[in-house]
Amino acid sequence: MSCLDAHWLFGGDPHGGFDPINSIASLTQSPVTILLGDYGLEAQSLAEALEPARGAGDVYWIPGNHDYESDAVYDLTFGHKLAQHNLHGCVTTIGGVRVAGLGGHFQGRVWHPRSGKPRERTRAKCLATIGKGNVWREGLPRKLRAAIWPEDVAALKEQAADVLVTHEAPSCHPLGFAVIDDLARAMGVGLIVHGHTHLTYRFDAAEGDLTVLGVGLRGVTDGVGEARVFGAIDYGKAKQLRQASAAGRRPAGRFHVPVRGWVW
Repeated sequence: MSCLDAHWLFGGDPHGGFDPINSIASLTQSPVTILLGDYGLEAQSLAEALEPARGAGDVYWIPGNHDYESDAVYDLTFGHKLAQHNLHGCVTTIGGVRVAGLGGHFQGRVWHPRSGKPRERTRAKCLATIGKGNVWREGLPRKLRAAIWPEDVAALKEQAADVLVTHEAPSCHPLGFAVIDDLARAMGVGLIVHGHTHLTYRFDAAEGDLTVLGVGLRGVTDGVGEARVFGAIDYGKAKQLRQASAAGRRPAGRFHVPVRGWVW
């Protein structure tokens, strides 16, 4: 994690609540703020909802699974002046740090790693077979656009990065996926930061130099892994994580859940 400092901020899933990330970004004048999906937009665009954070520095983002739920939500999320700061599917150099992004979520219709091999590998091939009645805005159906596609993971694996931001969690979390661990290691990443699971935690893998930061619901974590704002439901989620990680298999390493002060 040495490539980042405490001035970087990561915002967990807002689900309509942008006050924590805007307040901390404004207070600290953060030069870089990255949000991890699931914005819950209803009237304002993403750029408008993040106006205070944008006044402090550059704001980047990836989409989550809920950002495709309707045409209106899609347009508020993707059709605004921050569209060029969408990190999904690419590597962007920010302040000398190479940041890779993987938004969206695994879908059984396309690829769910726990169910076996991908059912679809490329958007083009899928589009050619779905039928004209399923085409949306001259492309894939809206909800299929939320999927993590094998072609995106394969393209990212050919590149190098320092940080990987994802919506889905890697395998240290009971709801996570080893595919994300594999992607990080292929890219030479030392830090994964994710949302989606609504819990603030840190995991340091026993093998290799890899750290995972989960950022909770409306939580804010800085670039050195300190929770500036705990997630709104961190307390209950912490107990669930501890129970699930004790019962199931996970990579060797150390968890730290700050809201409870637990380390295991």
